[in-house]
This record gives sequence, structure tokens and C-alpha cells, in this order.
Amino acid sequence: LRAVGHDITVLHIMDPAERGLTGSGEAMFVDPETDLRVPASITDVRTAYRETVEQVIEEWRDMLTATGVGYEVIITDQSFGLPLRRAFAARQRLP
Repeated sequence: LRAVGHDITVLHIMDPAERGLTGSGEAMFVDPETDLRVPASITDVRTAYRETVEQVIEEWRDMLTATGVGYEVIITDQSFGLPLRRAFAARQRLP
């Protein structure tokens, strides 16, 4: 779509629990590609999970920005107005 001149903005909608792995107790973590199942305490994996999510978000942002695509994360427990204004203001600044 970018190649034929369209402006593109990706709005990544995330629940706070998805981004931060909230909660406590035990959980079964499953790799969807290999079906590997690992039981673990949520508190034991929370820091690594959050770091991984933030790293992936930055990778996506960098990749999309490099191709001229806007990218904004919208968290469902926050007002969506500010991220939308930020996303579309950025589109206005593009050549």
C-alpha cells in the first residue's frame, strides 16, 4: 500500500494484562509453534515477559517507521484520544 502512495498507520490495541502480565499464581505457558508447555509462577516470569513485550514493540515500531508506516500502541484502560492525535499528527508531518 505504501508503494502506491497510501498513508498507513498501525494502531496496536493492547489490554494492560497483555502488556504487563498482571495477576499472580501459577500458569501454564504454551509456545504456539512447538506446543512446549512450561508451568511457572507469574511473578517469576513477569520481568522477562515485560522486557520481551517492550523489545518487540520497539522492533515493530522501528521496522514500520523505516518503511514510512506510523505505529502507535493504544492501551485499553487509557483514553485513546492522545495516541490517535499523536498518530495522525505524525502523518501530517510526513512529506
